Amino acid sequence: MLLRIRIYLFAVLSFVSVSAVAQLNTLQSSDRLNWKELENDFVRVIYPDFMEKKAQYIANLVEHYHAFVGKSYYVNDPKQFELILRAESNMSNGFVTLAPRRSEWYTAQNISPFVGSLEWFQTLAIHEYRHVVQMDFLKQGYDKFLWYLFGDNGRAIGRFLSVDNWFMEGDAVWSETAYSDGGRGRSPRFSARLKSLVLSDLINHELSYDHFLTGDYRRPLPSWYVYGYFVVTRARRIYGEMVWEKILWDATHSFYNPWRFYNSFKTVTGQKFEDFFDETLIELRKKWLKEGAKVETENKEYHLYASPKKEANNLFALKKTLDTFWEFIQIKEGKEIVLTQINTIPSLSKVDIKSDQLVYTQFVPDLRYGHKGFSDIYLYNMKLDEHQAITSDKRYFHPNFSSAGEKIVAVKFNQDDTWQVDILSLTGAVIKEIKLKDYFITEAIFVSEVKLAFFIQDKMGKKALALYDLEEDSLEQMLPFTQANLFAMQAHENKVYFESDYKGKVETLSLDIKSSQLLKCTESSIARYWPSVSENRLYTVNETVNGHELTIEELDCKEISKNILKNFNYLSKDSPSDQYVTQEPVSFDNHKDQYKTNYKSQDYDYFSDMINLHSWSFLGGLGFQLQGTSTNYLNDFSMTASVGENSIEDRAFTGVNLTYSRFYPIFSLDINYAQRNEKFEDKPNDEYSEATGLFSVSLPLNFSKNFYRHQAIFSLATGVKENSKMSYPEAYDISQEQLFLSSFNLVYQFQRELTDREISPSRGFSYEGHYADAQAQEVEDFSNTYLFNKLHLYFSGLKVNHSLALKLVDHLKSDDFSAYRFENKDAQVSSYTFARGYESEYAAHIRKSSLEYDFPLSYQHFGFKDYIHFNRITSKVFYDYSYAELEKQNKIMRSYGLEFGFESLTFRKLPINYRLRVMSLVDNETSVGEFLLGINI
Repeated sequence: MLLRIRIYLFAVLSFVSVSAVAQLNTLQSSDRLNWKELENDFVRVIYPDFMEKKAQYIANLVEHYHAFVGKSYYVNDPKQFELILRAESNMSNGFVTLAPRRSEWYTAQNISPFVGSLEWFQTLAIHEYRHVVQMDFLKQGYDKFLWYLFGDNGRAIGRFLSVDNWFMEGDAVWSETAYSDGGRGRSPRFSARLKSLVLSDLINHELSYDHFLTGDYRRPLPSWYVYGYFVVTRARRIYGEMVWEKILWDATHSFYNPWRFYNSFKTVTGQKFEDFFDETLIELRKKWLKEGAKVETENKEYHLYASPKKEANNLFALKKTLDTFWEFIQIKEGKEIVLTQINTIPSLSKVDIKSDQLVYTQFVPDLRYGHKGFSDIYLYNMKLDEHQAITSDKRYFHPNFSSAGEKIVAVKFNQDDTWQVDILSLTGAVIKEIKLKDYFITEAIFVSEVKLAFFIQDKMGKKALALYDLEEDSLEQMLPFTQANLFAMQAHENKVYFESDYKGKVETLSLDIKSSQLLKCTESSIARYWPSVSENRLYTVNETVNGHELTIEELDCKEISKNILKNFNYLSKDSPSDQYVTQEPVSFDNHKDQYKTNYKSQDYDYFSDMINLHSWSFLGGLGFQLQGTSTNYLNDFSMTASVGENSIEDRAFTGVNLTYSRFYPIFSLDINYAQRNEKFEDKPNDEYSEATGLFSVSLPLNFSKNFYRHQAIFSLATGVKENSKMSYPEAYDISQEQLFLSSFNLVYQFQRELTDREISPSRGFSYEGHYADAQAQEVEDFSNTYLFNKLHLYFSGLKVNHSLALKLVDHLKSDDFSAYRFENKDAQVSSYTFARGYESEYAAHIRKSSLEYDFPLSYQHFGFKDYIHFNRITSKVFYDYSYAELEKQNKIMRSYGLEFGFESLTFRKLPINYRLRVMSLVDNETSVGEFLLGINI
């Protein structure tokens, strides 16, 4: 058996010539926006013109927090950064990135409970600003040397090598908690999943640091944010507030290796990091057990429930496993009946049930712009088993039926960045609009046909429960404003039930509308979510090591004082769930003043930002080269230019690529010129020049409905390629010839989204069609055409997470082998043009068909020390058939075989998929073994 080693993908960071074709970048805002900017010493805000007031407020917030976010890094005056406000998203998010250095904030304010109870932009002004400081602090030592070599791309490599994501996010969560009176660290929901695992028997054998890093396909582990927060916080408590500054300084000044962050931790603290991590989990376990929390045993497959509700004597809920999407189920006599699958995210937008209908929102992307999205309202009719959208291209959240089930109330995010509550008919017609001047409404439900309940949030981020009279258009506040997380209201018989932070847990509270009494209805060990009541029974979802369990109990609510929600009385005494940061909550007494100060604003200077050099390099694939990349802050214009010398041929080359993506079509221009000097042993060198210019227009299309994603790209290109005279050309070489090039390309994918454990699509297809024409100006016979078609069909396999794929490929070119030769469209290092195992040759016609069957073998986690850890083994059975019309003969090539994939985290840094392929080459009567590496970064 032959053994070949092929590395089929590496993508830590590559520097390629500017003629390389990049993937289409659609991460822009729509062209309808008119952009403005304002700045102070700390931030330059770039924003849509209708966001003037918020931009001023945000600039003031950043100025306020500049004195806090850099304290533990000795950074007193952080360098000014660019901040782009994206106002068209359907999600709450924010990030800091490089190339170029900037932060981007999505202005869809936080309507879910997962980011804590701070005002949305206050959270970002601490959390994302902390990331700015982190990245700037890392620009020292060897990491700064990388910046000298490669610009922002070098800084990105340095950050990847210096620290892990859990530190970046955990440190930012610590900051938002320590420097405010809220933050995720003060919300027990944030740590609930970690608490359930730490209190289980898994802590004895499956909760190592490497296990957290690698992840687990059997059960979700807490995110970087969660365990990072506890590790970062405990280290500061034990070793001092400046400990991480010392560790990062040592790491950036240590020579590169995958473990330098951990070595620096030991250098500074004197303790191995792995021991410190284990001690952190043990400490958390002891403290949580001291509270009376129960130890649980993992004895079920992981699953989630949401939104249980009894309606018309039937119990309904949403359920999700690692092998399914969210399913709408009916529970009868202890048996679960799946009614339909629901493409929604309950934690971001609740669902509601009334009679025989379910109302929910579906998150869908914009057809063109990646920073734009919608969340439309859908109705599912149980009798007809039909889903119907009743709104289009809107942003609605938390829909709720009226008492009679004839109307829907939902929170709406408008195009001008304002919020309101709409009451709609079941056909989507707007019956009434409600806007509150002084408050942001995060959630709305019907209490009766004439009364609504709101969660309102004031300008300082505090929430309260209020009632709204539809007849009088009046608002009555029922609970005091609080920093506690309030979420998931349900009404029943003049009472409103909801989730709330309470003494280190998430509990169900209730407000009696008639008596104004506040009541507590649960005694949770960790968290109780999604309360609803029917016939004196309380339905909730309980956090456990197995995920979420549906809980049904007799309703037993006891009155508590409303003052529990005031002045942080809802916080526990010393639970890690909300008091792990030892600092007292930092009140923001002058928060309202942040809305007052005004900075001078002006139209965004689009053209001055077009040249924004952020990355460069001095070496490329051809040898020495000076290459620079410029991208504007809106990410709709980029330029890459290079000039250098081919180290093999000792000749100069240059090139430039321009891409303009502001409008619906994406325009691109590539120009390249090179002097060539081919060297021969038995004859003089062949010196000539080659030049290429190519202009392309691309039309992307992105559409999603239910669980299927439609993606299409239509591309047209035209250009010219010209070579000077060659001394010793092959018949197919371009010599003293000019080619006019034109092409059309269509890519279309219609595929079902993957569940958490699926390997390949189980339904759908993808198609790529490409036509190219090269017309020679001197010798007509040198002209050629190329037609390429590729069709992949995907089917469900015999078992869950198994899939079958039929792949068909056809290449057709001129049968004149002296004509201009096109490079095959699907020529990749990772795949074979012919049947697997056969080396590629130029062919006028290639037909290839493949049958592949993917399936998982194991989800068991295993590894070796801090070198490598695996979390899944997969397998693929395949059969390939190919037919090729070669220059001297026609050839049939067939192969079949088996692949094994070992998904890993290697050196605690690299997510590598090690693949072993064994195959039989039928027509060569040989067997071949291959070892492949796939690195996905």
